[in-house]
Amino acid sequence: MRSGFQTGRPIAAVEFRSCGMLTKSFYLSEEIPGGRTVDTYWREELIPLGGREGLLRRRNFLRALAGLFRSLHGKNIYHNDLKDANILVRTGQNHEEGFYLLDLEGIRQYRYLNRRRQVKNLVQLNRTMGKYLTRTERIHFLKVYLDQLYSQRYERRRWVATILKRSKKKDERSLRKRGPGL
Repeated sequence: MRSGFQTGRPIAAVEFRSCGMLTKSFYLSEEIPGGRTVDTYWREELIPLGGREGLLRRRNFLRALAGLFRSLHGKNIYHNDLKDANILVRTGQNHEEGFYLLDLEGIRQYRYLNRRRQVKNLVQLNRTMGKYLTRTERIHFLKVYLDQLYSQRYERRRWVATILKRSKKKDERSLRKRGPGL
């Protein structure tokens, strides 16, 4: 947790090499008891909650998740394969959520984390977790993530437009790769 995120306790790292070159690798960690992917937790636990309690729990969850990535990006930490399935959530007392990152091979700390990488992480989350969120919930996430930048109308619109444009482009590219009729 030194870098601001939690993971399962490491058990082993396995690498496969061919002619000295790394071809694939696996990182094994202990199970995180009660941990579920953020999309599963959102769909099964938070969406069914109605009324004011449901609204507040969903907002608190999004605030915590956006705060995690604002903090990581603030420390120049980037996850190359960020998606809802690579983030586990575990609830504690009073429904407090703790987040755990998976697929640690894709995590890098840079001297400076540029806007392109930040946007890429937000696009990755928008394309996976975002499909379960309402427009208002996605805007709330972005508001927390951007913090003070959100109050600047031009910056806010620029971030939203960029994330939506790149999400759409990635979705179209995925459809083309699948081919017709699939």
